[in-house]
Amino acid sequence: MLVDLPSDIIYHIVSFLPTASCVHNLAQTCQRLHEIISADNYRIFQAFIQSRFESIGSPPFWADAARALTSRSRAFDRKAIIGRFVLPPQNARRIGHPRTVRTDHPTLGYRPVIDSYEVWYGNSWNHRKEVLVWGAGADLNIRVTDLRHYGKGSTTELPVKADIGDSRCRRSIDGPREGVTWAVFNNLQGVNSWDDIAGVHALPSEHGEPGTESEDIIFGRRSGSLVRMAISPGTGSSYLKKRYITGESKNLEKTDLSAGPQRVLAATLGRKSIAFFRADAEENEVQPLDELKTTVYGFARHRCSRLLCDERIAIGSDGAIDTISIYELTPAGISQTRDFKIEAFDDSGFMRKSQVHTIEPLQATPRTGGTAGDLFLAGWEDSEVRLHDLRSPKPYVSSFIDTVDDSPIYHIQPIGHERFLVGSGINATVKFFDMRMPNRYSYLDAHPVPLHPLNNQRRHQPQTSHGDHTSKVLTSTSPITDEILKDSLTYRRRDVSIFLSNRPPIHPSSRVPLFRDNPRYRGPIYTMSHPSPSSSTIYVGVEANVIRLDFVSTDDIAGPHRQWFEQNLGLGLDLDVVDAGSGTGTRAAPRSDNHISAHVYDSSLRPFDLSCYERPLPEDRGKGVKLMMQHPLDRVVGNWERECDAADQEGVSGWDQRWWQPLIKRKKRLKMRWTRG
Repeated sequence: MLVDLPSDIIYHIVSFLPTASCVHNLAQTCQRLHEIISADNYRIFQAFIQSRFESIGSPPFWADAARALTSRSRAFDRKAIIGRFVLPPQNARRIGHPRTVRTDHPTLGYRPVIDSYEVWYGNSWNHRKEVLVWGAGADLNIRVTDLRHYGKGSTTELPVKADIGDSRCRRSIDGPREGVTWAVFNNLQGVNSWDDIAGVHALPSEHGEPGTESEDIIFGRRSGSLVRMAISPGTGSSYLKKRYITGESKNLEKTDLSAGPQRVLAATLGRKSIAFFRADAEENEVQPLDELKTTVYGFARHRCSRLLCDERIAIGSDGAIDTISIYELTPAGISQTRDFKIEAFDDSGFMRKSQVHTIEPLQATPRTGGTAGDLFLAGWEDSEVRLHDLRSPKPYVSSFIDTVDDSPIYHIQPIGHERFLVGSGINATVKFFDMRMPNRYSYLDAHPVPLHPLNNQRRHQPQTSHGDHTSKVLTSTSPITDEILKDSLTYRRRDVSIFLSNRPPIHPSSRVPLFRDNPRYRGPIYTMSHPSPSSSTIYVGVEANVIRLDFVSTDDIAGPHRQWFEQNLGLGLDLDVVDAGSGTGTRAAPRSDNHISAHVYDSSLRPFDLSCYERPLPEDRGKGVKLMMQHPLDRVVGNWERECDAADQEGVSGWDQRWWQPLIKRKKRLKMRWTRG
């Protein structure tokens, strides 16, 4: 009998279970199994996480980690995305020079460079600190968030006239919310484009709670200045820790920092050379360890480079078409060890020359094997992303392509070894790719969630368990129809590309007239940042703005386990109890079940509606592109509250409840023209 097996055998069996709900159901079979599974605060979920998310590192809060990772995986599969702008408050603390004057007149907005991290400082999943920094022209914006308190503050409302549209009302005009500390650093008085920040790296701190310690930040300006500073957003203090000597160069293109124990800082100087520094050197003025001249044939310059680990760098140059060169950094000097040469062919069979635009390493973990720097993704000029493996003699081991859009690739953001996002060079497009192997976790192995909200009785039925933490790992166990089950299990998932073409809301104090049209953004996705491998948030840099993408399903933040998601994911949606259908800002009394409807008062936190297209499979030859748009979040959550049926939701099988298909109503095609706006 299963109950007679020793604990170590039960632990081994759990590593083969496909979903977290299977582990929960096993714990409900008898008291002894529940005692084994719930021991040490559900430590047995470590086996489940390491078998299903082996490339994702997470803190040892195993029950919460299982819920967070399975929820995020399901959100990716269902394209459940919440998009918002990250807007510093107007009264954010200024550090450095009290007033900075711009002496030039740039015609375009700044190109942001972003870095972020999150660390845990307590014994719970939500006891963690997230730090986001980005270069906004010559300013350095810093946001420190205590996830334990984030989202619990209130905002002040600005009265507006009744005839002004909802998109311009209820602006937040007070300071930062509870749990959030903002600061803007700039130690220069007069600035121009040469003072813009070209690279930034936030170094994780491992002591103290948020708001008490300084943030250790390395940043460089286009003029060649490269420094490491301690900046405290809480106290407003700052001091210089190190200066990295870049020599006579007055053109710093970019910086890069390795993630190993002996961190190396690389500074690209005018695309002609790369200087390497020991990031944690003891000297106050750090001289380069070595310098790599990237000039080829006397004139060509390197196009992109990336540190793969502390001892290895990959470089693609203008002079070596179709080639990525690998260099080793050793005490004896820098030596070239390998070239990856790509031979690409077009549809007619002719060879097509291509250059690499961006390179991103895949981190090695004890579970995935290999050594740091063995695997990396490269985005090429032919719009293909290729996976390169230094252990393989092949030029690449796998390739990924958008079958619809062949625009250039600006940035790649991996999420473990499971997925990666691609920032396109035009049309503000972020492309999603899945590179999971057969051992992947899939939410389709569990019970699929219906397209319509469950009835009130099932949605709010009490949860029974044998312990205090069992509810942490529950998934939806409500009955579903055979038709929905069949649709979800047979739906063949395809990757999608989303458009981040929304513009940020106009602040009430802005001099821009309220009737002025705010054109949609059509430019590149410059950069992306992921705070940690287990985070559900990705920050995206577009022209003059930073966008936050949260991957969480609508039925998670509106369903029976919403309280866990509100407390542990740090969404900070600024939700309020409002009749979502009334369109008014009148506060309502809380419901008896303490449920919070999704109505956002702070415009800087209000989710905007995304649009996307589902990419056909390669064998489809470009046919069958599915165009999709999102309903407003408050409308969808309001439908859950009013218990609307599936027809009102206009849901699509396999997609989150917010998505709907234009020109399609109740599976009938309408004779209209679709536009993205």
